[in-house]
Amino acid sequence: MPDGVAREPEIDLVGSLITYRGLLAEHQRALNVMNVFPVADSDTGTNMLRTVDAVVELLDPTMVGKELVAAVGRGALEGRGNSGLLLGQYLRGFTSGLLDDNLRSAFGHGAALARKAVSSPVEGTFLSVADAAAQCSDGEVVALIADARGRASAALARTPLQLPVLADAGVLDSGGAGLCLFFDALWETVSGLSASGLEPAGLVATEWPEPRNDEPELADHGPGFELQFSVNGVDRAMLMDALEGIGQSVVVAETGDVLLAHVHVTSIGPAIVDLADVLGGVPSSLEVEPLLASGPEQ
Repeated sequence: MPDGVAREPEIDLVGSLITYRGLLAEHQRALNVMNVFPVADSDTGTNMLRTVDAVVELLDPTMVGKELVAAVGRGALEGRGNSGLLLGQYLRGFTSGLLDDNLRSAFGHGAALARKAVSSPVEGTFLSVADAAAQCSDGEVVALIADARGRASAALARTPLQLPVLADAGVLDSGGAGLCLFFDALWETVSGLSASGLEPAGLVATEWPEPRNDEPELADHGPGFELQFSVNGVDRAMLMDALEGIGQSVVVAETGDVLLAHVHVTSIGPAIVDLADVLGGVPSSLEVEPLLASGPEQ
């Protein structure tokens, strides 16, 4: 390249994910307090941070190509809850798209893989924000990221108009806000500038209410438990249909031959019996957690 001509910055994905982990840690509490959909269990920030922690722990700055995609995929299997599983799938799709094609395609691959994981997609959520970023215009890296980031932030601002439960609580969608922080991390990495002056994810300089610690378990008025497990050699479509008959908030993430499934249920016993009937036994990886309205604030 001739002297005096600016070089187009490259995407440092490992560096971006490390920056993203820091932003999630910084805003973890705000994301948890904003969490009212699909269940107000105040763990969105915790689950998203746990997922990115697992991904970053497997990364090395020298990783490239399929090795990097595989590492992100393995880390994504550590995702928990709706937000953690969706984020893991988004990052897996984004990484694959970035390395196989280009940055604009990466946003599209991430959005498509996240949406594919949800059995009953709902607008005004993580999925809407991911789709908006994928509509960015092609161009140089910095401009492209700025456009994707702006579209995502605008979509996040619209989430209360799409999902009445958010409007009633006076919050933005927590999963969508957490995803916007990823775009902030990309911006910081390629531009060398802090995203904090650009109102990242609507979380900076915002007064959030204290978590609601006096509400009862949700088993009295909705799904009361979260089931999560991994399986091999099972048809994904069949599993999604079966889980729809067992409970709600079904997400089935995929990495290679492994499916990581998540569902909310009202009663544990009948759900496990139905699950064992579908899979020919109870998965050894099955985890059961109560959905508490106060949730893990952290």
